[in-house]
This record gives sequence, C-alpha cells and structure tokens, in this order.
Amino acid sequence: MLQTHVGCAVFEAVTGEVVDPKVAARFYPGVSAGTGAMVRAWPAPEAAGTAEAARGWWRPTTQVLREERRKAASRVRTRATRRLASPVP
Repeated sequence: MLQTHVGCAVFEAVTGEVVDPKVAARFYPGVSAGTGAMVRAWPAPEAAGTAEAARGWWRPTTQVLREERRKAASRVRTRATRRLASPVP
C-alpha cells in the first residue's frame, strides 16, 4: 500500500509481467517486491515531506492506514449485506 496526492493505492495482485528489480528501483525508489496487505502495511513514522510529495508517492501514516482499513471493512460489510438482501433465483 502506498499513498499519493489522490489517495491510497492498494495492490492486491500483479497480473502482468514482473519488472526487473533494478528497473523498478530506478523508477520507484524505496519500493521492494514482496507480499503484503493493509493489515500488515508498515506505517511511515511521520507525515510525508516535500521530497516524498515531489516523488508522487509515500508510505501512509498510522492514522491514514486506520482510516483506509475502516473504509475497506465498511465496503466488505456493504457487499455482504447486498448479497444477503438480493433475492435468490
């Protein structure tokens, strides 16, 4: 998970070709390959500075992660409720 000027981005799966780590490091410094989820995202120790903002992405703070987790849980509950409320054919 990473944060941008638009909001948080969560990557659930990679379905395309995996980029060479050296190329990825050139364009996305500080991002490494590996598994992860919002529940295991490592928060930034402090809010993004000007360098991160200029780069265009940064790690979210604990406060942002909590809010994103809350929103995700709400979406899951909404989908479950809609499935239960829909008539069975």
